[in-house]
Amino acid sequence: MLSAASGGADLGLSIFRLMRIFRVLRLVVFVDRLNRLVEAFLTALKSVVWVGILLFLVLYMFAVVAQGLFGKDESLIAACPDTPELFGTVPRSMATLIQIMTLDNWSTIARPIGSHYAWAWVFFLIWVAVAAIGAEP
Repeated sequence: MLSAASGGADLGLSIFRLMRIFRVLRLVVFVDRLNRLVEAFLTALKSVVWVGILLFLVLYMFAVVAQGLFGKDESLIAACPDTPELFGTVPRSMATLIQIMTLDNWSTIARPIGSHYAWAWVFFLIWVAVAAIGAEP
């Protein structure tokens, strides 16, 4: 209403039009099956939130380990100059591990490090396996 009074009449009318959408939500109360479905969805959403929290904690633990293993290693930095950019801090390690988790161009991250340290493949494969299990619905 304030925007309509200040000269934005089109914006005020579109807000009132959007308010009509909320009328559809009243349908949930009157249709019993739809009401049960919404309750089941909200109950399942609570579990999804807890899985997300658990996945974040595991991500944080792996990021701390990755930052300690790869972020400050001078021989690795000499061989792979992008290593501090990828694993230099815990937040950067978390972002890199999320990129590996989604399998978005992960081989360009893991291959240079794996060629320098063969055991790094074990770390990356364990992370992909844990993340794939945790990210499954």
